[in-house]
This record gives sequence, structure tokens and C-alpha cells, in this order.
Amino acid sequence: MSLAHSGVLQACLRLEISSSDALELVRQASKIRDWGGLVHQADWHGMGPLLYRGLKQAGVTLPAEDRRTLSALVLRHRLIYQARAAVLLDLYRECSRLDLPMLALKGAALAHVLYPEPTLRPMRDIDVLLDPSRYAELSGVLTGMGFIA
Repeated sequence: MSLAHSGVLQACLRLEISSSDALELVRQASKIRDWGGLVHQADWHGMGPLLYRGLKQAGVTLPAEDRRTLSALVLRHRLIYQARAAVLLDLYRECSRLDLPMLALKGAALAHVLYPEPTLRPMRDIDVLLDPSRYAELSGVLTGMGFIA
């Protein structure tokens, strides 16, 4: 990853972008020569939505083709998040029905606690915590939901 790409992505990590953060993001963005590469790096790191939001809040424009690609990444993240949230809700309901306590961890929990929009939280899976002695029950629930071990 180039230093310019790294600078822009780091500037977009802030959950709340102040006016001074926006100025820094504009400064970092002025160094970008390969917007497609930046969008690719953001996608690879799961930061497409954060990059989109940061650039928009700072008023940074990027070439139309790269803007469309970034917009598509944001939509993809939103749809994937919705699918994961639906699975987590179904899992929670089924575990509740079986009196099988579980707790969502990491991305699934932090997306709603720390982020202004849950789709901004990079997430590749769903982590849950449960009593290890009841793992077989959870495995059965997941199998019933269509998951394969």
C-alpha cells in the first residue's frame, strides 16, 4: 500500500470527522494519483464504507468510475451486513427458544455500540460466546439453519 493510500485510509478511520480531520483528509487525498488502487485497498481492508463516508464528509471528489466502484462497495457492505444481521437475529431467536444463552461479540456487537451506522464496521464473520458444554446444541441449531460444519 502506498503512503498516500495509507494516509487517506487512516484519516477515514475516525468515527466522527471534525473540521480539522476533514482538512487533513483533503490534504492526504491531494496526494492520490491512483484512486482505483485506493478503492481496491479500502475494499481489501473492509474500509469501503468508511472511505466513502470520510471522502463525502470532507468534500473530496474522486473520478466518476472510482466513485461508482466505491458506491458499489458500500452497497455490497450494506447488503452483506443486512444478511449477517438477519442470520444473527434468527440465531438469537432459536437459541432463546432453546434457553441457550449466547452473546454477540466483536463486530456484531461493536457495530451497534461504537459506530454511527452499523454498516461502517468492517466484519467478515459473526462471533458469539456461549457455554462450551452446550456447543453441541448450538451446532444443531446452526445445522438446522443450513450451516455446514
